[in-house]
Amino acid sequence: MPEKLAVFDIDHTITRHSTGEYFLLEACRRRILPWRLILSVPKVYFQYRFGHIEWDSWGGAIAGIQGIRLELLQELSELAFQKYHLRYLHREIHDIIRDYKQRGIPVLLATSSVDIFVQPLADYLEVDGLLATRLEFADGQTTGRLEGKPVFGREKLQRINSELQLRGLTPADCAFYSDSIHDLPLLEASGRPVAVNPDFRLKKMAQKHGWQILRCRMPDRPE
Repeated sequence: MPEKLAVFDIDHTITRHSTGEYFLLEACRRRILPWRLILSVPKVYFQYRFGHIEWDSWGGAIAGIQGIRLELLQELSELAFQKYHLRYLHREIHDIIRDYKQRGIPVLLATSSVDIFVQPLADYLEVDGLLATRLEFADGQTTGRLEGKPVFGREKLQRINSELQLRGLTPADCAFYSDSIHDLPLLEASGRPVAVNPDFRLKKMAQKHGWQILRCRMPDRPE
């Protein structure tokens, strides 16, 4: 049955690199955030990649951002997107998203990354919805905390299921694209699971179930 909604993970699925990493790099270069945040990235990524991440440690990876104006964060996000991510979009995935839109099939992005980090990408792709982790603000400035839970694991599944209910759909009506074993429940439930540059655990599961595996080339020019 043809899918009625296409859902895409972002980091390492649409973009070659982490959206949060380049945002932090640009913010540190402009001395808006301390360089110690960049030093925490490899540890957090290792924990994420191998399934040992805890919510508290994930939240701690963005500690130190309190008191920053929303407008400044948006400016940094747009700058990081234009400077880095636009160069490293997987063209194959971008073409797939274009094809869905041309056929009138809505496209949704679902990511554990922070919404402000990925909003420029969502705008560029002209998607129909974005589910992402949200920063908490008070009086237009960051509090240093998250608004609710990170969109990761069970929370990501719950958010997508809620979106499907609003649209009158079920997971079987969807295509889901991801690189990560952490999205296994979503892939198993979807009508069309696609593993994009999968990690070694997801690759094994995709081969076991006969799912489509996409290998995207290294981008060599801007989209």
